Amino acid sequence: MKKSPSTSKSSEMSGKRNLVMRVYLYIFMGIGLVMVSIGAFGLGQNIYKSALFPRYPLESYNETRCDYLENGPYPTDPVMMGKNDADTKMLIEQNKQQAEKCRASLEEERKIKKVTDFYNSLILLGIGSVLFVGHLLVNVKTNNR
Repeated sequence: MKKSPSTSKSSEMSGKRNLVMRVYLYIFMGIGLVMVSIGAFGLGQNIYKSALFPRYPLESYNETRCDYLENGPYPTDPVMMGKNDADTKMLIEQNKQQAEKCRASLEEERKIKKVTDFYNSLILLGIGSVLFVGHLLVNVKTNNR
């Protein structure tokens, strides 16, 4: 028994629609799975950085940005030190104060980065989970029809 042309055309359109829907669902399930993986990796990284290191690490340029203040340009020539001894002591004292402020700001930045990294990982994990599970449920429902 032959199908009428209108029936075969509608089944062909339905097949194309199902294919497009399947591709859409699988793409977004894949994106959700990648987001979950990246979020889990970030969360694991945050946990091991907090547990294994004495202080939460920053980027290398941030870790060393206070070093120049502690090893400032002080005159090493004894003749020159005698002439500007008061100026040199004042310069050394100012550099020590600036180094203390710099170290305090580094510690504050370290705390902020730790919390920010943790929440960014949680957010990525949550969004990826919702995206993956939501599309998985739609995929399961459409397969059961």
